Amino acid sequence: MVGLLNVTLLTVFRHHIPLLFTQDSQVINLVAQTLPICAAMVSMPIPSINYVSTNLALATVRWNRGG
Repeated sequence: MVGLLNVTLLTVFRHHIPLLFTQDSQVINLVAQTLPICAAMVSMPIPSINYVSTNLALATVRWNRGG
């Protein structure tokens, strides 16, 4: 039930969430295209998919911070 709510909210607000971080239209479009896929992957109860998506997210954050 919570996973469905997360997918719904992330899909509905996929154009608004990137605006919290950037005004670049290319980045906003890229996030809007990929966010529903990421939301669906995270909500699935398959450990291997959750492991991969979580580690990709962490790697992205570390890369952006330079760590």
